[in-house]
Amino acid sequence: MSTLVSRHRFVAAVVICLSGTALLPFISLNTGSFGWQAFADAYIVFRNSFDFQGQVGELPWSDVQPPPRMQFSPVSDPEEYAGSFELDPAIAKALTAEPTEILMLAGDALEPIFGIEARHSEGRYEIRAKAVEDDGSASYSDWRELTDLVTPLDVEWTRALQSTRDGSLYLSQAGNLLVWVVDLDNDQAAAIERGVREFAGQPVLREFLQAQ
Repeated sequence: MSTLVSRHRFVAAVVICLSGTALLPFISLNTGSFGWQAFADAYIVFRNSFDFQGQVGELPWSDVQPPPRMQFSPVSDPEEYAGSFELDPAIAKALTAEPTEILMLAGDALEPIFGIEARHSEGRYEIRAKAVEDDGSASYSDWRELTDLVTPLDVEWTRALQSTRDGSLYLSQAGNLLVWVVDLDNDQAAAIERGVREFAGQPVLREFLQAQ
């Protein structure tokens, strides 16, 4: 990329970002056509030209933190899963009113087997369970409200026996059942990996008992 083109893209990036239209397509100075790559190059030049340290609160999440993601690890038993966690409200406050999986069990190619979903709105935290059956359909529990304190959660999932509907998913707190999905036709499920949602590199669930 020539120095002249770089400077032009830098100036354009400043104008676009300050005007609040940073999501509009940018005109490539090389080809004269619309395209995202030209804008992306210019935006990188713009970002690298400034020290954003100390301005974290003024920048979009994706500019200063790793994006939310699932951190996966293998499980040892394909037919059942049990794990104990603590929900950290300091991390969970990054949740929105949209249901978000904070824990999931997956099979081959990360095909979902079950998910624990949570949402956060106006200081309220709610949680529910979702289980996938062999035909690909999903069954959901009701939503259950949680406190804004550190919350212990125990998860138990069991695969159905062949030709039966006795698969189950239970979520409990300190021995008290919170939500559940039962009578599942999921005898084809084979658990391979477990995923925990992370925000800014920090897990929203802390595991304090190794999964069985």
